[in-house]
Amino acid sequence: MSIRKRQKRIENKITITQFEQFHDELVLKCFDYLDFNCLYDIFYNLNQRFRRLIECQKKIQINFNSIPSKNFLRFFFQINQYIKSDKNYFLSILTDNKCRLNLILEDDLFKEISLKLKSLSLSNIDAGTINSLIFNKTLKLYKRLERLNLFEKISEKHEGSNDIECKSLCNNLLSSRMKSLKYLR
Repeated sequence: MSIRKRQKRIENKITITQFEQFHDELVLKCFDYLDFNCLYDIFYNLNQRFRRLIECQKKIQINFNSIPSKNFLRFFFQINQYIKSDKNYFLSILTDNKCRLNLILEDDLFKEISLKLKSLSLSNIDAGTINSLIFNKTLKLYKRLERLNLFEKISEKHEGSNDIECKSLCNNLLSSRMKSLKYLR
């Protein structure tokens, strides 16, 4: 058989597959690589199949830094409605923005989000703020937080002051109050 005939046979066998043609398992695997904000914006209202696949996700990871400021509140109103269902989601938040974190976790409008929060990844936020959020008497994150990642510059509010806030945070995190904490980094 000539080379041209072989190439022609191979070209005839190659078909272009669209993302919508993938099996559910493969689509869900691809969804795992996307932040929930992107996933929700791109796929949730695309069609019924993708909506159903997104709704069967058990893990929701939200990176506050990936949400544009103009869409921030709208996105969290939608997410709050989305997670009000009886499903047990593993909600994870990643941020370095203290104002956005306080807004979402301490506002009564977004109570469902703070109730479902299981994982928190923070960077460049002072120890006093972290301590007050986790051990807040109304939020009670210390009762249900399973994973806590503290990255880059977790420090005092005022540089040069003694490290009372950092020591207090460490003592609280290692105390018996953090019964559900399984992972601390």
